[in-house]
Amino acid sequence: MCDQGCSDGNCILRIGPMVGQHTNAGCHCLARLPVPLRIAIERKIQAQYREIEQLRADLVKRTDGHCPECGGKNWMGHQLCDKCAWESLKRYEAELEAK
Repeated sequence: MCDQGCSDGNCILRIGPMVGQHTNAGCHCLARLPVPLRIAIERKIQAQYREIEQLRADLVKRTDGHCPECGGKNWMGHQLCDKCAWESLKRYEAELEAK
């Protein structure tokens, strides 16, 4: 199993964007695992990706698609800066505590 992901463009273990050259031969990071374990891991990773997308959609909805700090017009095409993300997280935690 790979520590940092493999060179495949669709590696399921790599976090973040692929930099430099990559292959399209398919991810082989989990290939040596027994099939039931590999399927379970792949399903868990897919579920986490779906959860991340849902959290991102919730954040966009809560901010009306605008970065709360810099006022970027389209959040989906604009990464929140660290300060903006941190402030949004603090507000969200405060809302949860208030409930």
